[in-house]
Amino acid sequence: MEKLAIPQEVYWLFTAITLVAAVTDYLYEKIYNWLTFSAFLAGIAFVFYFSGIVGFKTLGISVGLAFVILFPLFV
Repeated sequence: MEKLAIPQEVYWLFTAITLVAAVTDYLYEKIYNWLTFSAFLAGIAFVFYFSGIVGFKTLGISVGLAFVILFPLFV
């Protein structure tokens, strides 16, 4: 599989989202749902734009694995 060249803007977007989450977590001890949901949607859009339909298989495996590992910690 060919390695994709990720534009610098994508790195800046996800760095900004991570910084906002870190600052709000530090100041208010919470990460807002709107930030989490928008980051999740941006990630899905990123996969679809750069990988097309084929990337959804990897996306599904990744989201499923994250759910299996993290959901028991939530409950």
